[in-house]
Amino acid sequence: MTKNLKEVSMDNQTLERFFKYSSLVSNENIVLAKNELQNFISSCSYDYIHLPSQNLFKNCPIDERGISNALVEADVGIAETGTVVILSKNEQLRLATCLSEELHVILNINKITDSLDTFSKFLEDNMKEESSYIAFITGASRTADIERVLTIGVHGPVRMKVILVNEEV
Repeated sequence: MTKNLKEVSMDNQTLERFFKYSSLVSNENIVLAKNELQNFISSCSYDYIHLPSQNLFKNCPIDERGISNALVEADVGIAETGTVVILSKNEQLRLATCLSEELHVILNINKITDSLDTFSKFLEDNMKEESSYIAFITGASRTADIERVLTIGVHGPVRMKVILVNEEV
């Protein structure tokens, strides 16, 4: 059963902030208990899956035409911006997050940090290797030209859903 944020945690300000700012950029946000995650994954058909914590992977060819959808796991969430952070040395994962029409991101609520300031140690530890790549994804890609014509999905997904997993329920 999908829960709304109020049912999960009334006292967790960090989670509430993440939910608020992620929603402001038109992300669909849902909260699932850990035992509901497998049913959610099974109910959708994904072109690409990268979920290391579930040991679940599915690759597909990705080129400039993109793919329909992808399901990936975030390493961290940043509450002050509603951003998910994905660490990757895997080119296929980077392409999937940039070139999928619809991006679904699994984020464990225990991995949400309050602000970018509290996140700096993670960056420092993970940017030491030359092949390190960290993607900050706040929502669907938006860009506008000089005439203020908004285009969605030019530099990333057209739609984004964040699936917040509560392991304590």
